[in-house]
Amino acid sequence: MKPTLHTPKILSLPMDPRLLVKEECLKKAAEIRREGKLDRLSEQEIARELYSHAVMYFLCLRLRPFLRLRFIMERANPIDLSDAGDTAFRTFCYRILWLFPGHKKTGSVT
Repeated sequence: MKPTLHTPKILSLPMDPRLLVKEECLKKAAEIRREGKLDRLSEQEIARELYSHAVMYFLCLRLRPFLRLRFIMERANPIDLSDAGDTAFRTFCYRILWLFPGHKKTGSVT
C-alpha cells in the first residue's frame, strides 16, 4: 500500500471579542472539530490558539495609541488555523497565554 500525504486543512476565522472568554473558545473549538473543519488538532489546541489570538489582538488594540503594533494586529486577525499545527515557539506561547485568566461570560469583553 502506498503512503498518502495528508494535505492539511486550513481555516480562517475573523476576530471576535467573545474569544476572550475561554469557555467560548472551547465551544468554538468543539464546533470546528464536530463539523470536520480541522481534524488533526485537539479541541484544546484549537481553543488555546483562538484565545491567544484574541488576547494579543485586543491588547494591541488598547495599546495602539501608544505603540506601533499594527504588525501584531495583522497577524492576529484573521485567525488562521491549520491541521499541520503551528511552530513550536507559537504553540508554547499559546500554552502560556492560556494560563492567564480570561474574561467571564457576563459583561463587556472589550
